[in-house]
Amino acid sequence: MTSPDSPDQPRANDDSAEAPPSGEILERLDALARHDHQAAQHLVRYDWAAGCIPAGARVLDCACGLGYGSELLVGANPKHILAIDASEDALAYARREHANPLIEYRCADALSLDAATVGTFDAIVSLETIEHLADPQRLLDVFRSLLAPGGVLLVSVPNDTKLEAENPHHLWRAPFEEVHAWLTSRFAHVVACAQVHIVGSAVWARSLLTPTSPSVADGVARRVDHVALDDAAGYLFACSAEPIESRGPVSSQLVSGFDYVRGLERALDTNWAESQRLLKNWEQNRDTIKALEQTREEQRGRLESSMANAARLEGLLAEARERLESTKSRTEHDEGVIAELRASVEALTDGLEDARAEVRTLETANTALKSRSDAIRNKPLYRLLSSLGLLPRR
Repeated sequence: MTSPDSPDQPRANDDSAEAPPSGEILERLDALARHDHQAAQHLVRYDWAAGCIPAGARVLDCACGLGYGSELLVGANPKHILAIDASEDALAYARREHANPLIEYRCADALSLDAATVGTFDAIVSLETIEHLADPQRLLDVFRSLLAPGGVLLVSVPNDTKLEAENPHHLWRAPFEEVHAWLTSRFAHVVACAQVHIVGSAVWARSLLTPTSPSVADGVARRVDHVALDDAAGYLFACSAEPIESRGPVSSQLVSGFDYVRGLERALDTNWAESQRLLKNWEQNRDTIKALEQTREEQRGRLESSMANAARLEGLLAEARERLESTKSRTEHDEGVIAELRASVEALTDGLEDARAEVRTLETANTALKSRSDAIRNKPLYRLLSSLGLLPRR
């Protein structure tokens, strides 16, 4: 259950093979439908497990995924294989592409299995599974309860620390020593193996290079270097209450190594060209960024100048407001004086009109008196008295 690095390809010379289901199945591949290093990594684990299973065994393949591993386990000549997985979509693919009379595919939760419902098994295979569980030791306890006397548990875990894998489906990273301790606390005998990725060369008989030759070839491998345990790609464990016979090295090889390497070289050349293109783009973007930074500095200078000018204008505005308030106060005072003067003018105007009216009245009265005086003077008695000198002369 490790994430594939490339798309699944149809199995060679099999036009009926369909692509594995997608969607919820994020970590499944059909290693028998591929011809690459990713497939070799998966196949070798099942080849190792098949070599540890005795003939006639009742086998449980836990988290069987797309079923290619269950089909490989048939090569161990078991009595029956119960292959379980939590995904019905994956099991539908397995039943279609990897059906076999000895295999029963069943949808089930591994943690809910018990001997009363599924029985016990002579061999339990669970490869690249327990790292997906928050409590892997709980599943180990379930496996121990399902083993028949003398049965063997075959498990594997990836070394994600060495692989520098950031897989969101892997819930923990445990070093070899910790996983080994989990197993030795439950089983009297534990044989540990390391999975290593190899590069080399082989001499094969001509008969092995034909399309109809066996897919598994026995041979002797020479090691020309050394790999530390912590640098292994993963770890495999065979566990039992009884002594276990240790198996020799098992390998899964790409015979068309030249083609594979050339493919890698082409991919490397493509990636190199892409890296150069990205580098050129980065340099162009760097120049653009530099120009933008210079523009930003210029704009910052203009902004600071504008802010200083705005501050100066704010000061001038404050002074203008003070003068306005002062002028407004003086205007209000002057308006009061003007109102008083206007009231005085209005009062004087009213008095003047009254005086003019009084003058007109007096003039009328004076005219009347003059008329009466003239009338009296014209009378005979007034003239007689005036002639006698008894009246004052005018």
